[in-house]
Amino acid sequence: MDLTSTHIALNVIAHFGAYGLWPVFYFTVLSTKWSNWTTFIVAWVVLPILDVMLGEDTFNLSKKEEKVWKKCIWFRVVTWFHTPLHVAGLTFAVWFLHNNVLTWGEYIGLIMGVGTICGFGIGCVHELIHRPSKFDWYLGATSLVFSMYSHFWIEHIWGHHRNVATPLDCASSELGDNVFWFVPRCIIKTFFDACYIEAKIMKEQKKLPWYHPSNRVFIGNLASCVVLAFYHKKFGWQGVFHVLLIGLITSWICDNTNYIEHYGLRRKVVKKNAKGEDEYEIVHWFHSWDTPAVLTNSLLFKIQRHPDHHTNAGRAYQILRTYPFAPQLPTGYAGCIVLSWFPTIWRWIMEPRIKLAGMYREEYEKYGTICGQKFDFPKERQAVSSHDPEADKIILGKKNFVDEDGKKIFANAEREGSPPVLDNEEDSSDHATTAKKRKSVKGKKQRA
Repeated sequence: MDLTSTHIALNVIAHFGAYGLWPVFYFTVLSTKWSNWTTFIVAWVVLPILDVMLGEDTFNLSKKEEKVWKKCIWFRVVTWFHTPLHVAGLTFAVWFLHNNVLTWGEYIGLIMGVGTICGFGIGCVHELIHRPSKFDWYLGATSLVFSMYSHFWIEHIWGHHRNVATPLDCASSELGDNVFWFVPRCIIKTFFDACYIEAKIMKEQKKLPWYHPSNRVFIGNLASCVVLAFYHKKFGWQGVFHVLLIGLITSWICDNTNYIEHYGLRRKVVKKNAKGEDEYEIVHWFHSWDTPAVLTNSLLFKIQRHPDHHTNAGRAYQILRTYPFAPQLPTGYAGCIVLSWFPTIWRWIMEPRIKLAGMYREEYEKYGTICGQKFDFPKERQAVSSHDPEADKIILGKKNFVDEDGKKIFANAEREGSPPVLDNEEDSSDHATTAKKRKSVKGKKQRA
């Protein structure tokens, strides 16, 4: 189902589906006939099944179409609904728990349901924190404050995006990592990495010490404390406990998503720097898992077109591209997160895919082809993108610039000693040719 090939309005409407679990939650919680576990079951059982049934969206826009879609304000408007719905839903859940006596089973089901919806919202929050608009960033940051994970955006933009697929990144899982150990470790390390990054930015950009009151890690966590104080005043300590528990589930789903996005994929070490530290190759298509599943791409604002996002972090979600030669997950994020809860099954499915991705990379580096088909990588390289370009410059270094459409942007450009990357840019305006290539590659993948 190539949804991207249809009318722009239909795609905007499809992204409103991201909020579809909220009506399910309200209806089932207020109903005497439906279980409080309904939302959780819909999210982690029904949606993965529908994801498989509805198929893939492998369509990439042409350059001309990209310019039109990028300028369409409605793609931004869709994302603006997340934060008010998040705050309203969280408050309703705490109010409902305060005014009703539930069994432990009903209580856990409600908490898991709300936490799941807020966790699914990471697709929208992720888009908001990457946008150059401070309004969008404030909405994303506010949502994180209510999730008790306010510092996540600092580590994600300036830590994860710079160090992805290396041991330096707390959010990139290695081959053999167990999700039940990886996620708690990631949650803890995210805080310390965010503190280190913010201290560096404050020192170099603002000439201030890390303990200055303008430290955004302090400010974000203080804001979360204010939120907890509000819920305490209205609903007592039980209300605080409910919010913290929902926030923990939200954070878990966020970093469970990180776990599947780069599992087992690693950048090569190209040299040692003057300090004896490893220098890594630039970020490109072989360092993130892609999945073109149409349903979850609509619900998660195309975060699943992840290789394109990490190589070109400044691209708006609606114009992200999917490529058949990038490492491919077996299904959408919802289904893969569930699979990761069964480590033996997860490794059994993923290890052959990691091996296949390595074979594709080796062939590409030797011959410039994959499965005998020649592909041209887009030339853009922008590993980091945020509303604060000066901080981007501090994190990546002053020399990391490339030209894209005649404009200077910060980019994780090739370091000295890095292997070359093709600069040819694929023009997907000839959709018939592109579709033919996809079918050929897909057929060869199946035979492999």
